[in-house]
Amino acid sequence: MDTILEGIVASDHSEGVKRALVSKVLASASNQIPAEQAAAVLRLSARWICNEDSLFLQEVGQLAFEAWSRHHKAVLQTYLCQTFLVSVFADEVRNPARVLRFVKECLRLISDTDRACGILQKQSISLARDYPDISVMAELSSLLLDYPSCMPDGSYVCGLIQYMIRNLSKLKMPVTESDHKKCLSDVTLISKAVNSIWQRNFQAIAPSLACLFDVISKLQEDTSPPPSPALGSLVQFIPANVIDLVIKKVTTDPNVSNEQLRNALTRIVDWLSWPGVRNVDSWAISFFKHLAVVKKFSILIHVSIATVETVFPKLSFPIVRKGAYSVFQHMMLSFQHSPEAFHKIASQVPDIVSRLQVENSASSTDCCKNLSELLYTLMYQFPGYPEVYVPIIEAIKGFPIPPEEVMKASLLQATWTANKSLFGLSSKFAPRSETGKAGLVNLGNTCYMNSIIQALFVIKGFMEDILNFPVSISKHSVIMQLQTTFAFLSYTQRAAYSPEQFLQVSRPPWFTPGTQQDCSEFLKYLLDRIDEEETNLFKLLSVTKDDRSEPSTSLPSGTSQPSASLSSDTSQPSTSLPDVPLDGSSFPPFTRERLSLVQTYFGGKSVTKIRCLKCNYISSREEMFVDIPLAFPETDATSRTKGLGGGDAKKRPCPDVAVCEAEDMHETKPVEQPHSSNHTLIMDEAFTPDEAFAYQHASASQSPKEKELESLLKHYFNPELLNGDNQYYCDSCHHLQDADKRTHIVEAPEILVLTLMRFSYDAVLQRRCKIQDHVRLPKTLRLPRRNREVARRPSDDFDDEDVDTVLPEVKKLKPLEAPEDEAAAVDYTLVGAVVHSGLSSESGHYYCYGRTDNVDDSLVCLDANGQWEEHWCLFNDDRVSHSSFEALTNISSRFCNDTAYVLFYQKVSSRQGAKRHFSNSAVRTTFQDMVARDNSAYLQEQETEARHDKSARRPISNDNYWYKDKDSDDQNEPPGGCGLGGGGVPPGHLVF
Repeated sequence: MDTILEGIVASDHSEGVKRALVSKVLASASNQIPAEQAAAVLRLSARWICNEDSLFLQEVGQLAFEAWSRHHKAVLQTYLCQTFLVSVFADEVRNPARVLRFVKECLRLISDTDRACGILQKQSISLARDYPDISVMAELSSLLLDYPSCMPDGSYVCGLIQYMIRNLSKLKMPVTESDHKKCLSDVTLISKAVNSIWQRNFQAIAPSLACLFDVISKLQEDTSPPPSPALGSLVQFIPANVIDLVIKKVTTDPNVSNEQLRNALTRIVDWLSWPGVRNVDSWAISFFKHLAVVKKFSILIHVSIATVETVFPKLSFPIVRKGAYSVFQHMMLSFQHSPEAFHKIASQVPDIVSRLQVENSASSTDCCKNLSELLYTLMYQFPGYPEVYVPIIEAIKGFPIPPEEVMKASLLQATWTANKSLFGLSSKFAPRSETGKAGLVNLGNTCYMNSIIQALFVIKGFMEDILNFPVSISKHSVIMQLQTTFAFLSYTQRAAYSPEQFLQVSRPPWFTPGTQQDCSEFLKYLLDRIDEEETNLFKLLSVTKDDRSEPSTSLPSGTSQPSASLSSDTSQPSTSLPDVPLDGSSFPPFTRERLSLVQTYFGGKSVTKIRCLKCNYISSREEMFVDIPLAFPETDATSRTKGLGGGDAKKRPCPDVAVCEAEDMHETKPVEQPHSSNHTLIMDEAFTPDEAFAYQHASASQSPKEKELESLLKHYFNPELLNGDNQYYCDSCHHLQDADKRTHIVEAPEILVLTLMRFSYDAVLQRRCKIQDHVRLPKTLRLPRRNREVARRPSDDFDDEDVDTVLPEVKKLKPLEAPEDEAAAVDYTLVGAVVHSGLSSESGHYYCYGRTDNVDDSLVCLDANGQWEEHWCLFNDDRVSHSSFEALTNISSRFCNDTAYVLFYQKVSSRQGAKRHFSNSAVRTTFQDMVARDNSAYLQEQETEARHDKSARRPISNDNYWYKDKDSDDQNEPPGGCGLGGGGVPPGHLVF
């Protein structure tokens, strides 16, 4: 029969005639013939099927093989096992894919496949090694899926998978659509076969993945293509717990280089482009997270920047959208040290959003919603780029802005430094607080400075104007250093910023380094320095403009030439000063009427009138003020202690003296919400422990004193008698005389600073001490003000009443003799408060409460009652935590020695839209870029420490303290906090 078939196909007849003749021959296949003849027909048909290029011969061979094998199965089994499988793999196989298809068909027809499968077990590895074509791999995979007994045993199966991985990595996608679909189908078969092998041989997973990592982590040569993204189809079936274990092992292996990790992560991200695969996003995100844990931040930065522009467009394609968005979202939310990654894809946003909206499917709608929320969060994280964000806002304007809490939570959860280290973090690299805000390092009893900086930082408008101040003066400029400090507080990824340079230029000359100081005194000195620098600079620029000459290189008194860097210490934030030219083009013209920053925000004007009680001559003087000192009126004539301002210095007792006596006395700083019972303080150096203890308990039996802030304000404006040592020199009498003094506000400041004069002289102990009376703080305050013309009238406030009845020897809390103009009164709202904890100004600790919702208008929203929603934070040096107005007002009831000291009230009208002094976005962006560079350096510092200090791991402390660098304030190594050493008190002299 085989000879007849060969003659028919070799004849000169037409193909149709040949088909008819072959059909007649096939009809005789059921006849009984010798086994040799049947085997000859099978051998001929197998040759036509496997080796011939002619489609006609392949078809005839297939028909003949099916006819004779169906009726001669015993002959087929013998031929397959003893002849075909032995000979076909002996030499090079011409068409291995066809051979494998033929073998699978044979196995389907025979009853006993064991012997044939045994032969194929040995040949499968050779096939995968010698024939890397994707079609051959697909046919082999199909054979292994249908006949699992053909899979190699033991270590051989690992060799088979490794060949399959390497072959798949060399895949080149075809061009035509039909070939493309065939390729996708082949890859799917291969991935299913590999997964089937892993299920049967679980121990083969580890060496298989090791081979896969070796392939994707190799350095790519210039002439070689990168590994195919089809490799992603192999790992889609790996369980999530195995993914984490594998990635953890790779990222912590000291033998794996950073270059290998970078290549591997880049190629895993590329896997997202392979259609239809699952869990690739889980691999990529797990890799990102574990690299962050071991502080491989340079790898994360490189991969994010290199791949974000290829990942983002994948959101347009439904087949890869889900995984691509998951990875894109993680990349964007975790890349928080710089806006570079976000800005690289910003120009693509309108097109991607448009494509998603046009698609109008459930998948695209959900993706568009999630994308808009992500974009709002990124713009919240990186403000100050309107030219970049306007097109984005226009594209997503139909989607709601997520609540600030949601955006903060997303950022806090995804940040690289939020992941807990495998080895623990050193205090130098403590994580950011839950508020997302940075603190300030205590450089040795510098809480008086930190609390003032943090209070000024939360004042709406002032912080922006400082940042946008358009002229670079020098590194010795207070304004420049305050700009730098505000920039780091705004944009740094560090948990706390070390303001060493600011301390050096802003510390008053009479302040002793390393000792506690009065924060109110520091505030007034700081504002005076800022005002002086700005005024001198404007005068200089005005002269320069008038002369039409080149910008002068000479600077105002007290300044020096700009320096390229503020600090060479790599362990501290890199505060290389921005290169901003000395150019006054951004300034308003200098005139006498122009107000400086300090005058604009803090400057108010008052009129003081003094009447001589002998001749009734009245003098009037108008003057500017930046704060109002509020003295405590004496309410007990028998008081044994008079304050310097006429106040009662008797101390309010602690709520529970017995509890206080048992408290731990080693920590002077309150915790994040300072209401725990282990609060302590340090007494003034002049107190002995016995004196302090006696003084503390002498007032324990007396009732607590509470006062209203409004009452203290009224007391300030009440008439005052100038007599005794405080007599007034009358210009009319030309002699010292008793006089009547009255003060009125004629111009209310934007920021009303109220200083409670708590520190006074104790006549009994002959020591300076602190008035502990609790003052109730209103959320809103009305400041009495008079019309300027009315206030200047000489006799408007005075009448002919007997002076003795109008003016007692000491001011009393009573209504004003001449009521202020209610229509001219100004309403304020509380935005900040500096609290003092301790018994004297030379010791204890300062911290600050700040209302943070007034920093950015875009984050202020209305509550259910239509009122401004408030957000408060507690700034305690390097610690920043969420707080509330109630926590501030109740602090003294929980801690008898913690009392409000300096209050910051802002005009209600200015909170809703203050006019900015400067609008120089270029300067602000320059500072943002400076901090962005430091953020990159900070991540590299963590990476370096994680790499170099593995031999000396120590568990992280529960206390989130920032490290104190060796180069401390004035290199004299003061302690890094407040309290011990703050007032020269020996360590044992501690009392509650």
